[in-house]
Parts: sequence; structure tokens; C-alpha cells
Amino acid sequence: GEPAEPGWYIPHHGVYHPWKPGKLRVVSECSATFKGRSLNDTLLHGPDLNSNLAGLLCRFRKEKVAVTCDIQKMFPLFRVPVEDRKYLRFLWYGPDGSSIIDYHMNVHFFGAKSSPSCLFYGLQKIADDNSESFPKAATFVKQNFYVDDGLISVPLAAETISLVRQARTMLSHKNLLLHKFLSNSQEVANAIGVDSSEMKVIAKP
Repeated sequence: GEPAEPGWYIPHHGVYHPWKPGKLRVVSECSATFKGRSLNDTLLHGPDLNSNLAGLLCRFRKEKVAVTCDIQKMFPLFRVPVEDRKYLRFLWYGPDGSSIIDYHMNVHFFGAKSSPSCLFYGLQKIADDNSESFPKAATFVKQNFYVDDGLISVPLAAETISLVRQARTMLSHKNLLLHKFLSNSQEVANAIGVDSSEMKVIAKP
């Protein structure tokens, strides 16, 4: 008969976080081995495109008004090329709840060695493509993000408000949502207009 199509199955298990009772997180084990090899053994790590963490933290402490945020569920927002999805197979229950179905993951796995580089490349590509329309937001994304966490300090609250609005608009065009804002400025918190449970003031300026 015909040989089976090359591919790989990713084992997975559920994990509960003590701070989030009742919420099950599925963890995919890309380092799990079969016959001595794992998916991560065969993936390229890719270039480290993250901002230098020491420089990022120094810049964050430089100016008077600080703000932090992250991108909501960033990993599932970047797709894997169709021809590579057969290496991201997993088994899951079918619609009837009893049969087991062979699925192919369409997006990057958290835990795959190549994912951080792929995702940050995608994020930088969005910034590059929008550098003329959203120059401040593009610079913020390229220089002040570590994976999905953004942090920056700016001299004035008005500049911070403008930057945050611009960044949210730029990223929303690609269905990326900036959320979980923290700031040391009540003026920033009030002006951005997000729900009080989302925007928190972390200290007096």
C-alpha cells in the first residue's frame, strides 16, 4: 500500500492554575519524544527577535509616565502554513463526544521551539507595514515588547494616551487586542476609557 503521509502527533494534557479555579488550560508537549526524537528536536529555533530585556527595563524606568499591557491570546492569532500543519496533529473528541478525531493545528503551539520567533516576526511585520500610518505605535511594538508583553515610559500623560490609542488601533487591524493595561497615571487610566477592572493604577506618578 501507499506509505503513510509524514507527520507528527502532539500529546497534550490539562492543567489547572491555582489562581484560576475552574479554568482548564491545555498544554501541548512539543518536547515529548517518540523513538528518541521530539518535534522540538527537528524545529529551528529561529533568530531571537525579542527586545533586549535589560534595555527594555531600563527604558521603562526612564520617564515619568509608565504603562504596561499585553496582547490577548497572541499565539492563536498567527497561522501555520497549510503544508506544515500535518506536523502539528493531535487527537481530540469528535462532535459526538465519544469518537476520537485526528486534527491538524492551524496556529502556532505554545511550547514549540519555533513559535516565539515566528510570532515576534509577525508582530514586527505588522509594525513595519504600518510605520508610516502609525509611526509611534510601530516603534513601540518593535522596541518595547517582550513576546506579548509591552511596557514603556513616556514624559507626558498626553503622549502616553496618544501612543496607547494608536497602538490599539494599529494592532486591531490584524485582530490583535491590547488589554490588561497598568499605569502609574490616573489621567492615562481615565482617558483610555477601558473598564476599571482592566486598567489599573499601579502607583502615583
